[in-house]
Amino acid sequence: MVRSQRRREEIFTVNGSVRPQIEIAPGERQFWRFVNASADRYLDLQLEGQSFEIVAMDGMPIAEHDPNHRTRIAGHVLLPPAGRLEAIVTGPTAGTPRRLITRCVDTGPDGDPNPAMVLANIAPRSGADSPPKTPKSSLNPISKRWTSRPKKKRLLGSS
Repeated sequence: MVRSQRRREEIFTVNGSVRPQIEIAPGERQFWRFVNASADRYLDLQLEGQSFEIVAMDGMPIAEHDPNHRTRIAGHVLLPPAGRLEAIVTGPTAGTPRRLITRCVDTGPDGDPNPAMVLANIAPRSGADSPPKTPKSSLNPISKRWTSRPKKKRLLGSS
């Protein structure tokens, strides 16, 4: 007897929605934070026809490694399980919708398939509805330096 195994469909969400439409005005710069909340899936993220301006990976600012380069430009980014990415995305030119996709990731003969899929549609928003553009020079570096020591707390129930 031959049993056919039905493969479970893979679904990823963006802010809790399946394949949402994200609006962004042409030339508008938005800060996007990605979290791969899957337990075992690798995501090779790509914004079709555009690049990511990476600000931080896994909470570590790019400027921490090289203060002269606050960001890094990449056409796609591999995000492992529990990985985080913070990037600036610039709105595409009017009339050129884009898609946020994952590219196929080969995890080897013993790994699970990580197929390519569309995560979201990027739709250029009209200029009348859009907020003002953020100039590139206004991007400030992210600093994670403590200015004071945290106070120690006594645990309840211990003497």
